[in-house]
Amino acid sequence: MKINFSKNKLIINISAGFLFCVINIIYIAYLFAFSNNIFLEVYKWSQLLAIIILCLFFIKNSAASFFTALFIYCFYLILVTYFIFTGSELDYPFLARNFKDIPAILPQFLLPAIVTLIAGALSSFSIHRFKNIFKKNFPFILPALILVGMPFITRADKLNNEFIYFIKTVGKKDKAIDYYQDNIYNNLIEQSIDNKKTLEEIRADKAKLPKYLDNIIILQLESLNAFLVSEKNTPNFLEIAKAGIFFPKFYGNGVQTILAQENILCSLPNSFDFNLVKSGGDKKVLCLPEALKFLGYKNIFIKSYDLKFTRTGAFMENIGFGEIHADDIMKKDDPKYLWGWREDIFYKRAFDYLGKNRQDKFNFFYIETGPTNHWQFKTPAGMEETVPFKNPKNHQERLTNTTHLQDQYLKIAWDELNEMFPEKNYTLLILGDHSWPAEIHPDNTFNQKGNFEENFLTSMIIVLGDEKKFKGKIINSRRSEMDIMPSILELLGAPARHNKFSSSFIDELNNEEPDNKEVNKNKILLIQPYSDKYFSIIDYPAKYQYNSEQKIMSIYDLLADPEEKSGRVIKDKNQILDLIKELISVE
Repeated sequence: MKINFSKNKLIINISAGFLFCVINIIYIAYLFAFSNNIFLEVYKWSQLLAIIILCLFFIKNSAASFFTALFIYCFYLILVTYFIFTGSELDYPFLARNFKDIPAILPQFLLPAIVTLIAGALSSFSIHRFKNIFKKNFPFILPALILVGMPFITRADKLNNEFIYFIKTVGKKDKAIDYYQDNIYNNLIEQSIDNKKTLEEIRADKAKLPKYLDNIIILQLESLNAFLVSEKNTPNFLEIAKAGIFFPKFYGNGVQTILAQENILCSLPNSFDFNLVKSGGDKKVLCLPEALKFLGYKNIFIKSYDLKFTRTGAFMENIGFGEIHADDIMKKDDPKYLWGWREDIFYKRAFDYLGKNRQDKFNFFYIETGPTNHWQFKTPAGMEETVPFKNPKNHQERLTNTTHLQDQYLKIAWDELNEMFPEKNYTLLILGDHSWPAEIHPDNTFNQKGNFEENFLTSMIIVLGDEKKFKGKIINSRRSEMDIMPSILELLGAPARHNKFSSSFIDELNNEEPDNKEVNKNKILLIQPYSDKYFSIIDYPAKYQYNSEQKIMSIYDLLADPEEKSGRVIKDKNQILDLIKELISVE
C-alpha cells in the first residue's frame, strides 16, 4: 500500500493552522477574562508575531527554527500575561533581582503559567509547519508584514509593548540614578559599615531603663495603605493606637517587603540594582538586631511565609537574629493561604513559641505576617459576610476588604501580647511593611509601578507599655521607616546612629504637646526601583519626583496639591541633576 506523503503533509499543515487559530482564540479569551483592553493585547501580539515570522526566514536549521520560536513565543506570552495580571510591564531589573524566587512564586500562578506555555508551544509548532509556505510566498507576504509592523518599528517608544519595554530595561543607564547609586546609596552603606566597626561604642545602662524597654516587638503588617486606615476599615488598629502614639502618615521608603526590612532594621534606603542580602552588604552594615544583641537582647524573627522567599531567612541571620522561624512553629493541619499561614492561627503559634522561649527580660521580637492582605487581594471563601464590600467591584474595594480582614486578626495579636506581658513591660511598633496603591489615581493598582503618595504612605503605632504620657498622641510630622532604628537606640540611651535621611523621633514622643504640623525633620527618600524607576525626595510640603524613563523632574506642593495633579515639570537633564545634587548630596 502506497502512502501519500504529500496528502498527509497537507493534512498536518491544515491541522497545524487550525490548532494555531484555536489555541490563540482560547488564549485571547483567557486574557479577556482579566483585561478590558483586549484589542490592544491582540494588536501587540500580532506585531510580535510578524517579527518572529521574519526572523524565521533567516534560520536554516529546522530544530533551531522551532526552539527559537518556542522560546520567543513563551517568553513574550509570559510578559503579556504578567502585564494582564499585574497592570505593570515586567522589567529586567525586577526579574533579575527576584529570579531565585521564581520557584516559590510559580505555584501561586500555576494555571496562567500552564496556559501560557501551552499557547506558546502550540503556536511555535504551527509557525514551524508553515515556515516553507511563508518562504515561497515571501514577496507577497513581505508588504503585508511591513504594513503591520511599521507602527511598531517607527513608534516603539510610544507603544505599550511588553517585549520592547523589557529589552529596553536591560543595561539601562541614567545619570541621575547613577548619581544616587554612586554618591548617595554607596556613601550611606559606607557610613553604616563604619558604624558596625564601632559597635562597642553602643552602650546602655539597662539597670536604669524603664520597664517598657524590657521587651521590644515589631509587628509588621502587609500592604497597609494609610489612605484606607479608618474606623470602618481598621477599627482594631485605631483602637490600639489609643494606647500609644499614632503616626497616621508614615512613609515606607520602598515597595517590597525585603526592601522595607532594610529601611526598618538597618536605617538604609534601597538600591536600584539589588537588595542587601543579594549584594552581601547585609553582613557588613550595622542593623538594629546586631546592636540589640550587643546590648544583651535575645533576638527572634518569626514569619508567616517561606523563609527562602527573597532570602528573608538568610538576611535576618546575617543582620543579627539568633532565632529565625516560620513553618517549624506551625502544625500540619493549620489553615494556610497562598502567601502563608492564616493570621489567627499564626499569631497563636507565634506568641505561644515566644512565651516559652523568651528571656525573662530584654527580648527583641520581629513578627512578619501578611497572607490575607496580599496581592491579588481576594476575600477568602466564607469571609464575604464579614467585609465592607460583599461584592467588590474594583481593586480599591478588594484591597479595603482584605485590609479589614487583616485588622480583625490584629486583635488576636494584641490580646496574645498583653496576655504574655500583663505588666505591660514592652514597647510595641505596628506598621505596614509598605503601602499598596488603592487606585486613588486611575489604574494605580500595583506597587511595582507608580510613585504617588498612595504608593508609599502607610501608618504606624508605637505603644510604650502603660505609660500615660504616651497614650493617645497623634504625630502628623512626616517620618519614614528609616527613622525607626535611630529612635529605638535613642530610647535605650545609646548613640542613635543617624544619617542624612534618618533621625530619631523620640523628642516628639516626649513633647507634652507635639508639633502636629505636617513637616519634615529630615529629607525622606522614596525609591521605586522597578518599571519607570522613580525616586522622590520629600521635603514637606515639597515633593521632588524624578522619572528616569521620561527623564523629567516633577515638583509638587503636597499641601496645596495633595492629589499630585499639577506638578511643575523640569525637562533639562543638567538642571535636574544639579537640583538632585543640591537636595540630597551627603558630602
